[in-house]
Amino acid sequence: MFPRTPFALIAFGLIAFAAAGCASSTTAGRQALNQGRPDQAAEQFEQALAENPDNFDALLGLGVSRYRLGDYDSAAANLTQAVARRPAEPGARLYLALINLRRGDDVAATEQLTALGGLALHPRFAFHVGRTLDLLRGPKLPDGVRSYVAADLEDTAGWAREVAELQRSLSYAATWSDPFFGYGWYGRPYYIRVHR
Repeated sequence: MFPRTPFALIAFGLIAFAAAGCASSTTAGRQALNQGRPDQAAEQFEQALAENPDNFDALLGLGVSRYRLGDYDSAAANLTQAVARRPAEPGARLYLALINLRRGDDVAATEQLTALGGLALHPRFAFHVGRTLDLLRGPKLPDGVRSYVAADLEDTAGWAREVAELQRSLSYAATWSDPFFGYGWYGRPYYIRVHR
């Protein structure tokens, strides 16, 4: 049980306020990134990391923001850190692959895409990753094709994320719309109409 002394309540309030501030910076960064404002997103993610250096979502968001700003060196540093923390995070590997693809480093791009392909991905996105790997095994790609392939991979990843979020929302909606969900047939009330 949480102690109810004034000091404990104040301490609890300060911790909750700090955590909410960090979460709100991360949320604001995500919103800015989704609305096509990577410069403002980067500022929000930097603030979230200043408040909590272990905030993985802010680290990943900062890497993606810097990638979209064209600051590939800083983005690669953030995303390499993210991969070191969570090797099975598809977003970090994807954006490292995109950076290497745009730089023309086919070996590093292939390494990241191969690792990405080994993770649990939406089948359509996995297909695009495989096609990109096939392209990288062929002759050297022109810069225009590299830009197109990188944009295609990023768009398909965004599509797969949106589909997953929609499926999750529909699953929650189905659960909450059925007040007797999880009780089985015996937990549902049945009404018997009596004829008079």
